[in-house]
Amino acid sequence: MTLYREAELVLDKLRLESENRDEMIAYIFKQLLSEFRVVEDETGTRVTRSKAQAECSAVTVMAIVMISLMNAVEKGHEAEDFENQPSCVAIMGLLRSHPHFQYLLEDFFRRKKNNSGQNVVFVPADPMRVETTLNNMDEQAKERTEIMLGLVKSHTICLKALFGECWEDWEQLCMKVCLNKDLLDKLYEISPRNNKWKMNLKMVCNIIGIFRQKKELIVSINAIDSELYESKVSSYIRNHADYSGSDSELSRLQHECIEKMLD
Repeated sequence: MTLYREAELVLDKLRLESENRDEMIAYIFKQLLSEFRVVEDETGTRVTRSKAQAECSAVTVMAIVMISLMNAVEKGHEAEDFENQPSCVAIMGLLRSHPHFQYLLEDFFRRKKNNSGQNVVFVPADPMRVETTLNNMDEQAKERTEIMLGLVKSHTICLKALFGECWEDWEQLCMKVCLNKDLLDKLYEISPRNNKWKMNLKMVCNIIGIFRQKKELIVSINAIDSELYESKVSSYIRNHADYSGSDSELSRLQHECIEKMLD
C-alpha cells in the first residue's frame, strides 16, 4: 500500500467520526508508527524496518492528511476559522518540530508547477464531506464495485439463516466496505493463494469475525466455518485482529474503519 493510500485510509477513519476528530490525531499517528515497523515487500515477505524509517513514513502520511484537510479552505477565506482546523492544529502541534515534516511542508508550498511543468491549481474540496455512492462513481469504478459486492454477497448468502435478523445489517456492511476504495482494492487481492473464490477470502472472513463480534451474534465460529468454506477458515474469523500474524488481512486502521461502519 502506498503512503498516499494510507493517508486516504486515515481520512476515511476521520470522516466516520462526527466530532472531536482532533482528539484522534495522536492515536492515529501512534498506530501508523506501529504498522510501519513491519511491512510486506513485493514478494509478500514481512520486513522489519528501523524506527526512523517507520517514523518517516508515518510523518509523510500525516503531512498528506493535513494538506488534504487544509484544502477545504476557499480562496479569500484563508484568514477565517474552518471546520477542519482543530485537526490541522493537532497535527501541527504533534509534528511541527520534526525535520521531515518541515521539509515536506516547505517543499509542498514552494512548488508552483507539477511534474509535467504545468502550473499547480488547487480546487477547494473538503475530504470530510466526500460521500462515495454508486451514483457518483464513473462507470468503470461503479462496475468494479458492483462486481465485488455481488461476489461477496454470493459467497456469503449461505450464512443468511445463521445471521437471521442481522442479515440486512450484513448486506449494508458489505456495501459500505465495497464503497471504500482502499478496502475494495484489498478485496480484489487473492488470499490465500489458490483459494476457490479467486479473491480475498481471508479478508471476507476477517470482516465476518468483526461483524459477529460487534453484533454479538450467538452463532459459533465453527457453524459459520462449516457453511462458508468447508471448515477451513475458522482461524481467519476468530483472529480478525491478528495484525502481526498471518490470519488477518487488515491493518489496525482498516479494522477500526470497518468497526466504525457498524456503529
